Amino acid sequence: ADSKDAVKIALQHAALSTLLGLRNGLHYGVKIRAPHALVMTFLFKANQPVKKNLEGILKMTFAHARNLGGFVLFYKALLGAGRLLHLLAGFKVQTPPGTPAAAWHALVAGWIGA
Repeated sequence: ADSKDAVKIALQHAALSTLLGLRNGLHYGVKIRAPHALVMTFLFKANQPVKKNLEGILKMTFAHARNLGGFVLFYKALLGAGRLLHLLAGFKVQTPPGTPAAAWHALVAGWIGA
C-alpha cells in the first residue's frame, strides 16, 4: 500500500506541477514579451498605423506566451513521467515534487521539449 500511495501522490504532484508550469510559462511569456514588443515596435515601426502596431504587439506576445507555456507544460509533464517511472521501477526519490527524480531527467525532458 505504501508504494501505491507514493505513486498516487507523485501523480497528483506531477499534474499540479504541470498545470502551474503552464500558468507560469504563459504569465512570464506575456510579462517579458509585451514590453519588449512595445518598445521594438515603436522604435522600428513608428511610421505604421497604431492599430497595426498594436495588433503586431498582441500577436508577438501571444505567440511567445504560447510557446513558453507549451514548453513548460511539456517539460513538467516529462519530469512527472520520469518521477513516476522512477518510483515504479522501485527507486527511492529524494528530491521534492516538481523537480527531476534524477539529474538526467531534466536533460532528457529539456532535450525532447526543445
